[in-house]
Amino acid sequence: EKYRPIEIDMTLSDEEKSCAMTEWWKAHISLFKEYNLKQDDIKKSIIDGGLRYRVGAKQFLKKMHELNIPVIIISAGIGNVIEEFLKFENDFYDNIKIVSNFIEFENGNYKQIKGEIIHALNKNIVSLDDKSKELLKGRNNILLLGDGLPDLKMISDDMMESAITVGFLEEKIDENLKYFNEGFDIVLTNQGTL
Repeated sequence: EKYRPIEIDMTLSDEEKSCAMTEWWKAHISLFKEYNLKQDDIKKSIIDGGLRYRVGAKQFLKKMHELNIPVIIISAGIGNVIEEFLKFENDFYDNIKIVSNFIEFENGNYKQIKGEIIHALNKNIVSLDDKSKELLKGRNNILLLGDGLPDLKMISDDMMESAITVGFLEEKIDENLKYFNEGFDIVLTNQGTL
């Protein structure tokens, strides 16, 4: 109720939104500590939570694996959740690399977030590890999928010429469609399929 409206408000500057996103993540992390998040809680949430793929995503991941095309998921969410979900769905292929906020556990209990916090507005500072860079070696084309305009910054401007960008716009469609159409090559609304 507080931070998501700030994140998707196109009238605010990136600087204003970035400060709010950092504040949001710090509050989020404090809850992990306060409620003593356990590693098993993540697995249980996947089983009980009703998380589902966008229509066509499972087939997309399988096809990318069959063709040995790297899939790099850069997320401001919790990497452990993404990884557990992919494992639960039997889709955690060796061509998939997750760059996200990973929780480090000690004896099954929350210890800390590994590395710098990734939020919706700082994905452009994400640096890929050597394994990811090796996956991308010799690859010249990019299919960038995102649900926010800041996702376009996950690749550099010089890479945009060899990219097709797809934006999934699900909130404040009337207010944000203009901005998405200006930024993305393709814009899908109303839970558009992959």
